[in-house]
Amino acid sequence: MFDKRNLFQYSNFYCTLFSIHRPYNFTELKGYSDVLKWGGCAYSFYDPNLSTSFRCSVGLAFNKHIIWNDKLFEISKFDCDPYQASYFEEELFPLDKKKEIESYQNVLNSALSLSSTPAKDFMDSPDMSDWFERDYTNVSNNIEDYILDFEKGKVYLNAVLLSESFYNNVMEQILTQNKRFKVTSFLDFID
Repeated sequence: MFDKRNLFQYSNFYCTLFSIHRPYNFTELKGYSDVLKWGGCAYSFYDPNLSTSFRCSVGLAFNKHIIWNDKLFEISKFDCDPYQASYFEEELFPLDKKKEIESYQNVLNSALSLSSTPAKDFMDSPDMSDWFERDYTNVSNNIEDYILDFEKGKVYLNAVLLSESFYNNVMEQILTQNKRFKVTSFLDFID
């Protein structure tokens, strides 16, 4: 069952979810730029020359409800290291959710092919798209499980957080508990 106290106890989880899905105007983005989660600046990828994978964190970078323009890029605070930044291209924004799921699945497959660790021990799901495309109608029954897995850094959570179904059902649960809930009031409180 959803508990509205979780909103503040797990504000990082909810800020990430709201950053990905909620529409924002430029004034809100500027005002909440330190609270919202910007996410990565490029899709996840594996570099065989470095034998290293680069995981894109999720956030505003995937938000298709905001206007991506020069003013927004000037205030952006993407989560990416200098190597990832070399793959940054403004015209890619917002990043495509399905493409990220495919990119990250390729990263996982590359890592698995180079690892002696059994697949079942390495990842949470053999197919990230299973988590992305799932119907989350009954999310209230286990929202705490998703939050705790997010806190633990479980890899499948990126796909869950990118899911429109997950977001819509979480918002439905929040609004059932508090019909006057406003994301901006939540962001003001945790700022």
